[in-house]
Amino acid sequence: VYPLGTQSLGPGETLRWNLAAGDLDARRLLVWDARVGQRVDVIYKVNNSTDVPFVEGSVRAYQDGLYVGEDPIEWTPTGSEGSVTVAGLSNVRVRRTESVEMIGTSRDDRYQHEVILAVTNHGDEAIDLTVLDEWNTYGFDYVYSAEPVRQGNNVLRWEVSVPAGETLEITYGFTTDCRGPA
Repeated sequence: VYPLGTQSLGPGETLRWNLAAGDLDARRLLVWDARVGQRVDVIYKVNNSTDVPFVEGSVRAYQDGLYVGEDPIEWTPTGSEGSVTVAGLSNVRVRRTESVEMIGTSRDDRYQHEVILAVTNHGDEAIDLTVLDEWNTYGFDYVYSAEPVRQGNNVLRWEVSVPAGETLEITYGFTTDCRGPA
C-alpha cells in the first residue's frame, strides 16, 4: 500500500515515514465526556483528501512552519474523515457532581440522584460544546434542566454554547429503587 522502497534499520532503530504532507480540511469539535474525566477534549475531524489511506499512527502539527505537537490518528481511508484528539482545552473548566439521598424507607430502598454538569468558559470567545454523560440504567422519573438526546450505549448528549466568561450548568435528577451504579 505504501511504496517505501528498500530500507535498512539497525538494532533498536525506528523508522518514521511521512505518508502525506500538506494542508488538509478539518473541523474542530469540543467534547466533554463527563463519564471519563474532567476536561474538554479538542477533536479535529480531518478529511483525508490524499491518495493514500492514513494508517493508525501519529499526526504532526505545524503552525507557521513551527512544530506544535503530535497526536494519534485513527485508520482513515481516502475520501473519509478521521479523528485526531489533542490535549484538553486550557481555558475551559468542567465539573460533574452527583449527590444521592435516600428518599424511601428501609423497605422500599429508593434514592434520589441530583447531577450537576458545570462548564466555565474562561476564554475571550463563546464556545460550542458537546457534553456527554451516562444514562443510569437503574433510574426512572428523569427530570432535566435541558433535554438531552439519548443515544445508544446509555449515553446522554447535549449540544450547548457557553458565552465567554460565563458558566453554564446542566442539571438533572432521577430516582432509583436501589443504590445501583451512579
